[in-house]
Amino acid sequence: MKKSVYQWQGEPVKVVFGYCEVFTNKEKPLYWYNYECDISKLFKGKALIPAIKIISNDNDYSFVIANHYGIGISKLKKGGWPNHTHFSLDNNLFVEDSHRAFNIRKFDFEQYSEYETNRENWQKENFPEEYEKIKSLRNMIVKNF
Repeated sequence: MKKSVYQWQGEPVKVVFGYCEVFTNKEKPLYWYNYECDISKLFKGKALIPAIKIISNDNDYSFVIANHYGIGISKLKKGGWPNHTHFSLDNNLFVEDSHRAFNIRKFDFEQYSEYETNRENWQKENFPEEYEKIKSLRNMIVKNF
């Protein structure tokens, strides 16, 4: 039997490529895609996020993760384990991409790293108080391990 290319926590899954249209989450200023909404060149306050709908092999459940710069596909190719980052999206926002414009199948580590650095700098600059609180929490967690 051929092993599935894509897995979630070691179990084979089906995937559908697409995108999610998201809007700025004003209640949670550090929410990850707020950065995307802010820098969007086409729409202010809204962004289209490359996404992957993950469907269990028995079609019992599905969920959506972001795939900017291939981060989602990278996780799925490595077995979908918790030690690999992912960014969740609302299942109801998912739109299948029939034109394959959002069909990202290769992880670009350099672009992703640059994106994460820029997103963190944006958070520091635009929401310094919230950023410092989150940074303090992260430091406490790391110190306790």
